[in-house]
Amino acid sequence: MEADEAEKFFPKNFSPRDRAIFEAGIALGAIYHQLVGFPASKDERLIKLLEEAFSRAFQLQPFRSKVEIEILREKLKGGQVSPYQRYEDLKGEHLKVRVEVSYRGVKVKACLRYVEELGYPLMYVEEVSEG
Repeated sequence: MEADEAEKFFPKNFSPRDRAIFEAGIALGAIYHQLVGFPASKDERLIKLLEEAFSRAFQLQPFRSKVEIEILREKLKGGQVSPYQRYEDLKGEHLKVRVEVSYRGVKVKACLRYVEELGYPLMYVEEVSEG
């Protein structure tokens, strides 16, 4: 089991389950707030590159066992002719994210996706398993 030097900063009654869920929430929040506003276009090569780079980079953070970031191409606008309109800023509706966190035997799968009926990029816990 990997040592956790930050554990002392959490309440004594904070369980590994609590911490795994916390870490999943932090991961989704970090991804959302760092990617919204990032320039993107419908260029397929660029999108694939961004998805891979973002996924690999965010997986470096503590306790992340898997990060999958998908940019929803169909939601991006087409390339306009003006040099000022060849791209658009990523928005929550462009992102579909799945994060898996492992902390002391607890695994959490959490997601971020735009939910049409809510009109909102929702972050939620999909699954928690122990053991």
